[in-house]
Amino acid sequence: MTLFSDSHLQPTPAIKKRCFKLRKRPKSSISNIVSRRHRMKLHFQEKIRRKEMITRLMELKVKMKETSEEQKFIKEGQRKVREKFEAIENECEQLRKETNLLIQQSTHTQLRLVLMFKILKAREESDFTKSAQLTQLLRVIIARTTSSIK
Repeated sequence: MTLFSDSHLQPTPAIKKRCFKLRKRPKSSISNIVSRRHRMKLHFQEKIRRKEMITRLMELKVKMKETSEEQKFIKEGQRKVREKFEAIENECEQLRKETNLLIQQSTHTQLRLVLMFKILKAREESDFTKSAQLTQLLRVIIARTTSSIK
């Protein structure tokens, strides 16, 4: 009787099939070396690609940080320019108001001078009624300008 004569000790066909798949097939030594070199070469190339990608990512991060800082600097500059522009606009508006006031005052002064010269001319011509009317008109104009100034 042999060692495996009992049928219950023999491996089943499914186990035999699994063992056959697990068994390594012998390769020739040359093809084994070539495939190993090829795998190493591919592994090395992949490693180089990863390093290059990491380097490029780091460079991009640095560039993005620089760009972000430049954008902050630009925004700050724009804010300062906007503030200066608003200050200039306010000053310009104030100057416009002052100019209009000066024009108004100049116009009133010119009108008063014209009336004074007409009063003097009327007095020279001995036209006292016209002189009195112009004097009354001058008083009314002066009263209006002083009340509008207050």
